[in-house]
Amino acid sequence: MNRTGRPRGTGGVVFQRPGSAFWWVRYRDREGRIRKESSGLTDRDEADRFLRDRLDARDEGKLPAVLAGKNLAFSDWADWFLERRSKPPFRAEKTHSANINALKFLRPEFGGVALTEITPEAIEDYINKRLHAERRLHTKFGIVHRGQSEAIDGPSGVPGPNSDLQRCR
Repeated sequence: MNRTGRPRGTGGVVFQRPGSAFWWVRYRDREGRIRKESSGLTDRDEADRFLRDRLDARDEGKLPAVLAGKNLAFSDWADWFLERRSKPPFRAEKTHSANINALKFLRPEFGGVALTEITPEAIEDYINKRLHAERRLHTKFGIVHRGQSEAIDGPSGVPGPNSDLQRCR
């Protein structure tokens, strides 16, 4: 028996749930299943753009990758990047080595975190933590500690260019 009636719309809907400040979107994927997700936005126009982006991804066949990326952990993405985008011919061998070295520091901080949860604030906190961490520096004058409260004074007693450094005793 042939079903007749109004054809399904190919667009989506932007709506607000009761008690939520965020706009939600509802649309159909390529298989016809209804998808509902929060846009995470409080502005209606931005939520409309979010829906259009989702519909464009669906029409281009990229929606499954977009939705899977919401649950992708940093460590999984880093492994993918090192294997497929960090090596020659995409990047130079030295760049690949630098990327491996950078991940030695980034994995402990962001390894199990979903990519969507890594915010600019989290990155700023990580950078500040790294900049204010106490470190040993090997210089031609010997081993120096950076980040301690005492300072090395210049020859005239005035703080010199290395005033934030302290020599090891």
